[in-house]
Amino acid sequence: MRIYRFIIALAIILTGSGVLHAQQNATDAERLKGEWQIEKVVVKTFAQQGNKLLEEKTYSVVDSMIRINGFVPLGIQFRDLDCIITHRGGQEGGKYSIPANGILDYQHSIPSAQSQKEEVFEYEYTYQLPQPDRLVISMPAAFYKDNVRNLPVKLVYTCYYQKKL
Repeated sequence: MRIYRFIIALAIILTGSGVLHAQQNATDAERLKGEWQIEKVVVKTFAQQGNKLLEEKTYSVVDSMIRINGFVPLGIQFRDLDCIITHRGGQEGGKYSIPANGILDYQHSIPSAQSQKEEVFEYEYTYQLPQPDRLVISMPAAFYKDNVRNLPVKLVYTCYYQKKL
């Protein structure tokens, strides 16, 4: 009799956890949908050799964000499979997918100047959804030689968004 109760209890627990796990996998895709507005951008500059942090700046006022990279998304609208990104230079549309929670793949196509085909640019971002109305995106690092410091540096942008209601 106890074994029978144990098996029933175990089946209920496993069924419930399976439903909960399935809901968690679908959550990020559903939670991303909607319109997101930038709150702040944290820019960190590292030395390429040794990865030592050289400088960290936080931009929290949209007007001060004109000093950062022009391709940092100031607003993102996620739909089913496509999205619209607003940045300092205007707007662009593309397709996105979430191959795994925490990874966002974005594809943007533009007409090619040399042929009638489109050029496809693919980007991979990492993201977090720490709260239902908060989104954190880490952009791919930018590498260049800083002439003031006279050394190669790595620039890392972390963007913080709030969901528009």
